[in-house]
Amino acid sequence: MTELPPLDSRALYRVLAESATDAIVAIDDRSLVLSVNPAGEGLFGYPADELIGKSLSALMPERFRAGHRAGMTRYLATGRRNIPWQAVRVAILHREGHEVPVEISFGEFESGGRHIFSAIIRDITDRITAEAALEANADQLQTQATELEQQVEEAQVIGEELEQTNTELHQSNVALDVARREAEEGAARVREVLESLDDAVSVFDHEWRWTFVNGSAKEVLRSMGKDADGVLGKVLWDVLPELAGTLFDSETRRAVETNSPVTYEEHLSTLDRWFENRIVPSPRGVTTFSRDVTAAHHAADVLRTREQEYRALANSIPTLAWMAQPDGWIFWYNDRWYEYTGTMPVDMEGWGWQSVHHPDTLPQVLEEWVRSIELGAPFQMTFPLRGADGDFRPFLTRVFPLRDERGGVVRWFGTNTDVSLEHAAREAAEESARRTRRLQKLTSQLARARSVEDVASVVIGEAAQSTGAATGMLAMRVEGTDEVMMVGESGLPETLKQDYQRFPVDRDSPTAECIRTASPVFIGTRDGPDGLLERYPGLRQVWDTVGRSAVASIPLLAGDGALGAMSFTFNEPQPFDEDDRDFFVTLAAQGAQAILRVEAFESERRERKRSESIVESITDGFVAVAADLSFTYVNARAASMFGLPREELLARALDTLPRAENSPFVQVLRDVIARRAPIHLEAYGTIMGRWLEVRGYPVEDGGAIAFFQDITDRRRQQEASAFLAEASRLLGSSPDYHATLRNLARAAIPRLGDWCAVDLLDEQATADAPPRLQRVALVHDDPRKIALGEEYASLYPPDLTDEQNSASAQALTGRSVLIPDISADVIAARVRDERQRSMLDALGLVSAMVVPLSAAGRVLGTITFCTGESRRHYDDADLALAENLAGRAATVVEHARLLERAEAANAAKSEFLRTVSHELRQPLNAIGGLLQLWELGLRGDFSEQQHQDLQRIKRNQQQLSSLIEDLLSFARLEAGKLEVERAPVVVNEVLDGLSAAMSLELETKGVVYKCTLADPELKVLGDSDRLHQVLVNLVTNAMKATESGGRIDISCTTDGGSVGIHVRDSGMGIPVDMLEAIFTPFVQVGRALNHPREGAGLGLAISRGLAEAMGGTLTATSILGEGSTFTLSVPRAR
Repeated sequence: MTELPPLDSRALYRVLAESATDAIVAIDDRSLVLSVNPAGEGLFGYPADELIGKSLSALMPERFRAGHRAGMTRYLATGRRNIPWQAVRVAILHREGHEVPVEISFGEFESGGRHIFSAIIRDITDRITAEAALEANADQLQTQATELEQQVEEAQVIGEELEQTNTELHQSNVALDVARREAEEGAARVREVLESLDDAVSVFDHEWRWTFVNGSAKEVLRSMGKDADGVLGKVLWDVLPELAGTLFDSETRRAVETNSPVTYEEHLSTLDRWFENRIVPSPRGVTTFSRDVTAAHHAADVLRTREQEYRALANSIPTLAWMAQPDGWIFWYNDRWYEYTGTMPVDMEGWGWQSVHHPDTLPQVLEEWVRSIELGAPFQMTFPLRGADGDFRPFLTRVFPLRDERGGVVRWFGTNTDVSLEHAAREAAEESARRTRRLQKLTSQLARARSVEDVASVVIGEAAQSTGAATGMLAMRVEGTDEVMMVGESGLPETLKQDYQRFPVDRDSPTAECIRTASPVFIGTRDGPDGLLERYPGLRQVWDTVGRSAVASIPLLAGDGALGAMSFTFNEPQPFDEDDRDFFVTLAAQGAQAILRVEAFESERRERKRSESIVESITDGFVAVAADLSFTYVNARAASMFGLPREELLARALDTLPRAENSPFVQVLRDVIARRAPIHLEAYGTIMGRWLEVRGYPVEDGGAIAFFQDITDRRRQQEASAFLAEASRLLGSSPDYHATLRNLARAAIPRLGDWCAVDLLDEQATADAPPRLQRVALVHDDPRKIALGEEYASLYPPDLTDEQNSASAQALTGRSVLIPDISADVIAARVRDERQRSMLDALGLVSAMVVPLSAAGRVLGTITFCTGESRRHYDDADLALAENLAGRAATVVEHARLLERAEAANAAKSEFLRTVSHELRQPLNAIGGLLQLWELGLRGDFSEQQHQDLQRIKRNQQQLSSLIEDLLSFARLEAGKLEVERAPVVVNEVLDGLSAAMSLELETKGVVYKCTLADPELKVLGDSDRLHQVLVNLVTNAMKATESGGRIDISCTTDGGSVGIHVRDSGMGIPVDMLEAIFTPFVQVGRALNHPREGAGLGLAISRGLAEAMGGTLTATSILGEGSTFTLSVPRAR
């Protein structure tokens, strides 16, 4: 197998950056451009050398600069790293001055110790244009959908009206059936029915004798002065002789002779009333029905008048109008009828109107007209009528019956309205609806397209089906070139496919012209001044080859230019009316939008794949969830942290996982979705059982994404640091280390377990005795458990000699013991009897650590931690924390014990000094007394030499007495037994006393002494004797440091509530590193074996102690070779 050379990652990154279509800009933390790839140069319009050093915010419009700077400042202030990949929409300024909308994603990496930010900038001009186009198309489709819904609603209303009409017809049929049955059943009640009629009914036999007369007939007879009740059995002509020779006489006889009913109207002059009489002969005689129609005659007169008015009105309107008899005989037409049909009245009378009807619709018209006449119902129908020019046009015909007071039809009035325009509009609307439905179907098909080739197939197929195009082609402009490439075709001859596979945009053809001008080209004919041959003479051979007569080329627009074009040819000439052009333009717009969407989808797919590769490569867990918290994406790290396969997670929702009920992780994503704002949180994740740092962000689909890290180790370190800090505070809170260890044990619960015990080795044990532990603390939250634990410790103390089985014995050797799981086997190996086992079961221990308390190479004891109720198991990190804590505790114990020893030694020293001082004082006092006797001459005369010897002895006796007094004062100070008063003292009195005491020595030394007195009223709060003692010590030291001829100056100052007394000398000075050390007991400047100094080095230590006992201070400043200044500062008396 051939071995591949190592991958040069830098070269790979450089190639990727150089070939990337997105601008890639590297900036520093001040947002200054450090590098830019070629795509960035093209985006900004500047060469790289001009961009480098510019601020990225300066390349943005003013409205985006503050936000960019604020974002960088906020990010740098937080100190966060690994910026999450999240695109932000802004705009940048091109060199030519126009704005370019972009999407910027920031990343971060480290180079040469610097944090460098990478900005990936994508030009989204086309995407925004596509989104706008999609939105506009969505509005248009919404409008079309609204119109369709209105048409559907109108159709539903018409359907409901038809259904209601059918219901009414059914009810009428049911009523007729009921009437028929009632008529059959009511045959026996004829007389009652006749009696109830308003008509006057009389029945005669063959001899014209009355056999029946109803109430209405009796009323007529009475109005004629006849005895109506007595006519039965009498002959008609005897009762009413005046009827002989009248119309009634002749019509009744004609009815009898013809044996058929006769109906006529007659005016009865005696009553001045009109009657409609109906004579019905029968085998038994004659029945007459007389109805008073006087009102009807009056109505007829009114009707005739109204007919004349109606005719005049009908002649004045543009609608065709006519009138017919009750039987449908048309007896009048208005002038518009004759004008339109070009007929004469003689042609139209009666049923002559059929001659102007179309033969195809006439049968249906006759059928409906006859039905209306029979039912006496209104008639409405649309059918064609022939005009004078011979052309048929559709007319809406409405016919209404005119009824008398009884409801009978007396006339029919009809109108014919020309609806040809409405029909044309309806047909146009229907055609538009059909095209809209096709476009909607097209939209659905385009929505499923996943490539430009898919779009081309759908668009070309739809256009061919809708318009009858013989060929179709969709071509796209090749980005960055002056060429056009065909991406789909239908019906093109093989000879042309190769030629149009790729061609220059400046070709003289409809498709190329359409793309160049971004305008449609419609040519409906082959020949003529605007024909194909005239417009594109260079394509004559093409037109001759394919035999086409018309072409339509429509641009696929995006922004101000054309992405490409679609072209169609037709075998026959085409009118290309406005509707056709609108259809093609709409089709092209949808195609362009689909192409932009496909390209955006493909770009988004590539971007998603790129993002997924980045998300998969990061060490953080990453998930995306929908609004209902169902997983939509889970990277490998997240699946590992959840402990479930990715496929299982993608089939579930976050809140359905185990232990998700009170999970902060779930709540973060719920809050992000609800608030639509980012959230950052650190919390314990109950689902994963780990501490997490979670960053949640909302996304546009209503869901959310989250990046999360396992920060359990970091959190434990933080908690450990906080606990150790608290422990350090507790360890330094009391000099009693036993109390400190008890406080520490209480603070360790529950942080380090449910139990804590501290045991110290017995210091009093002899070297040959076995080690013995003393219990200092035992802590648990339950007092009952503490009692049980103390009982167990007393019954079963650890065997400190058995390192094999005793954890305490192992710890005393300096080795920590970790028992992660106190299992049944562990217990079985250590128990001695059943009672011990029972007690251990009651304690319920789960895990344990025993750590030595070691300091300065010695083991001082042990500290033990155990878990029980928490069910926690210790690990190495817990052991490391326990060892750290034990080390600190051991150090405190060791220091406390050393301090106890030091204090004991110091007390012994002080006691020794007091004893020695007292023992030395007595003989020195005796020596002093004898010297005084010798000086007084009580022991005889002395020679000059003897006198000098006595003076030398006296000086040494005084020096030794002073030294002993200093020792006693120092011992009393350390023991806290030196008495100091605090009372008002006049400063000048102290200074006068100082001058008197030191004048002789100063004069003997030959030092110039000057004391500047203070304000006579100035007082301090202190002890006058101790003030005098301190100042004498200071002047004595100054005198020792100053050679003969030098100076010592005393002065006073006040500073608020204190008074400073300064002793300044012109001696050799004190090194700076000794200015504090000189106040330490037994320290002198310049002390050496070959250059001894007087005194023990206690004067300044005693003086500072006295100053502090009076509530003041004693400090020193010095310049080598120039002298020193000591300042005694004491409180001022008020």
